[in-house]
Amino acid sequence: MEIVIRAFLGFFFGLFCGGSVALFGSIAVFSLFRISNFEGSASMGIAFVILPTGALLGGIVGAIWATW
Repeated sequence: MEIVIRAFLGFFFGLFCGGSVALFGSIAVFSLFRISNFEGSASMGIAFVILPTGALLGGIVGAIWATW
């Protein structure tokens, strides 16, 4: 039971950290390379592709790291 609780806590902590890193990293990269934001296309790419992917990867890594 302890491992399950640690995995859940690690997953949610990793979810938050991975999402934050993906969000702020993608904003920095998009502004550094001057990606077009015509009609919010860059924001939709961040919100619907990059942020969930980073959050999911962070959650998985956090759960594995917490149970290791």
